[in-house]
Amino acid sequence: AAGTRFVYIKATEGGDHVDEKFLANWQGARAAGVARGAYHFVYWCRPWREEMEWFKRNVPVDPNALPPVLDVEATPTSKTCKRTLYREQALVEMRAMLEEMERHYGKRPIIYVTVDFYEHIMHPDEFKDYKVWVRSTKYAPHVKYPGRKWTFWQYQSDARIPGIVGNVDRNAFRGSANDWAAFVDNGIQQASRGDGGADSGEGDGDGGEE
Repeated sequence: AAGTRFVYIKATEGGDHVDEKFLANWQGARAAGVARGAYHFVYWCRPWREEMEWFKRNVPVDPNALPPVLDVEATPTSKTCKRTLYREQALVEMRAMLEEMERHYGKRPIIYVTVDFYEHIMHPDEFKDYKVWVRSTKYAPHVKYPGRKWTFWQYQSDARIPGIVGNVDRNAFRGSANDWAAFVDNGIQQASRGDGGADSGEGDGDGGEE
């Protein structure tokens, strides 16, 4: 009723943390008729296989769900993970996790990436065969992610949505209404919109939250 068309729900982090509200949110989104997907937050001090096994254990295989998301961020302030990320090894682990997600869920995952991680690890040339979900709450995506096509854009981190207590992240899908329908139908079709201006969640864009 608030105009939300999709929601990505945090499911797991690392190899032993599951969001305590995941199942309630997962079931609630379906009951509300909102397209739903789940994401995993990478904890870089855990073997990637353990992380993927944990995600698979907690997130149901649902052919009607949106593609799963791998959330990759640098965490230099983490109190428990002091690992220094080196680009080559981080990319190897990312590729392994993405391939395992696709094997298990039958849909090519999406990569959620922050500006600092993108600049130091991913760069524009990496993972061109994957859709990306970018975070940029101060600038349009082309400023911080030059030359990169994006599918989702997190443009706000302190939104308020009727029916939800506290702040939520707001996101937009890049594409027309027909692009969105195709994306939801098969989970893997690439939006056909060109490199023009970013959607704001209004007009042709579909708003969502995380």
